[in-house]
Amino acid sequence: MMEMEKCPSFLTCSCNVCPLDPDLEKRTWFVSEDVCRQKQLRKHPIVLAMKKIKKAKEKGKKQVFGRPLTDETVWYGRELLELGEKELEKRRQASERMKERLAKGEWHLPFLSTGSKVP
Repeated sequence: MMEMEKCPSFLTCSCNVCPLDPDLEKRTWFVSEDVCRQKQLRKHPIVLAMKKIKKAKEKGKKQVFGRPLTDETVWYGRELLELGEKELEKRRQASERMKERLAKGEWHLPFLSTGSKVP
């Protein structure tokens, strides 16, 4: 992984919790703050967690990851990293299940009321 200073956005970035920061576990983040926009870091656990929290806020949800969701809620780097890793693992498991279903020729199409099998 690249170093913080070598990130193309280093001089202009306003994200308080950088995925490349060696001390990111000590950082704090509020939902009103920016999220890393670097394409090569979009699947980093920290970025995934922050995006999920922001999306929940935009949808008007009151809780996310079992915590209250307000502008004043403090999210810590270590916590974001753990939540992001769990989210990444859930995505991996869902992808594996989908591959297994496709390999078996099973696929429920949600837009059909009866379901279907892929021929």
